[in-house]
Amino acid sequence: MILERVPARPTRTETVELESPDEKELLMDWLRELLYLFSTRSFVTLAVEVKELKLGSPSRLKAVLSGADYDQSVHGLKLEIKTPTYHQFSLERSASGFSATVLFDV
Repeated sequence: MILERVPARPTRTETVELESPDEKELLMDWLRELLYLFSTRSFVTLAVEVKELKLGSPSRLKAVLSGADYDQSVHGLKLEIKTPTYHQFSLERSASGFSATVLFDV
């Protein structure tokens, strides 16, 4: 968790549509998009509703994010995350779903 206190309830939504060459790049693009929304629009994502997900080449995602405005005086900041990295990055598919390892620059 990057915030000291999470907003109590969603007050607005954002729609995200991404297309990437494959599942690995889609995951990285997704994480970058969440950080982008936080840093440029002060949007704290609280819940995600996936509307469309296509895996393969290319991979696509459409999602509606429910969240709230970030206010540093109210929510604080534990840790500033800058970006996901490819260092030790992995995404593995199994019968039960996906497992990922992602390290972030802080």
